[in-house]
Amino acid sequence: MIKLAQWLDRKEFLNYRLWEFSLRNLFRFFPYHFLFRIVLMHPLKALRGIFKYQKLVREAKGGDLTGTGKLDEIFDQLKTGLIDPSDFVLAPGFCMKPYDEDKTVSPCPAEHFNHRCLVLEKPSMLLNDQQQWQQPCNVCSLGTLAQLSAKLKANFHIMTSAHDITNDLFLPTIKNRGSRLGIFLLCPYSTDAFTWGLAICGIDGFLISFCKGDCLNHEDFTRADIGIKQKQTFIEETIFDHLKTELTNLAQTKVQNEQDRVQYIYKNNVYKIKSNT
Repeated sequence: MIKLAQWLDRKEFLNYRLWEFSLRNLFRFFPYHFLFRIVLMHPLKALRGIFKYQKLVREAKGGDLTGTGKLDEIFDQLKTGLIDPSDFVLAPGFCMKPYDEDKTVSPCPAEHFNHRCLVLEKPSMLLNDQQQWQQPCNVCSLGTLAQLSAKLKANFHIMTSAHDITNDLFLPTIKNRGSRLGIFLLCPYSTDAFTWGLAICGIDGFLISFCKGDCLNHEDFTRADIGIKQKQTFIEETIFDHLKTELTNLAQTKVQNEQDRVQYIYKNNVYKIKSNT
């Protein structure tokens, strides 16, 4: 059956490239959670999303999918004010947190497999340059993105499991309560499935794939989905630099002193802007 599913994926049968992924996850909980909470509860939106996903597969012509939106267009929507930053989410994977492979432990003070980042829980950290933060936050790429989110006054979410992504990102948006625009950093293995979710839930999102430490197969994905991830993941340096530059240019405020402090509330595993005093 697996070989048949792989063949169907190669042929892009019905403009669908998730045959093997679906088969391998047949006896896991999260596909049915997505099916019953999203697809069956919102059939018209789901149908439009499926058609959109199929269109994206056709247009890719065998290439990688990078989500439902283009990066430059997302920046333009934020720049022109078509989308308010409060409707935008920056969402890296938890595996970008620092990880000591020799000791098989993450030194992150907020711990590893969760949605938390101390940068947004301690507003005083945002008043200083990252080099002045405590270790390992001062060298954490996820912390860098958290600070950029604060400057932009955007939502910030650290992705963990497929189940939580459904609850925290997809479900609120299809109910018109979540972020409609986003940039997501994740493993190449997951991009097709994630694009399918974005399309169904109506999120205009761009996917940036890890270039190192990423999940290479279903076994890696399954282990990471329950928090067993013993490698730190990284984004290609030139892409990461471009992302930082664009987000910095878009920033509406710079956290320079106590009067400019940005505060977040942590609700449903998402950091959302609270106030700017």
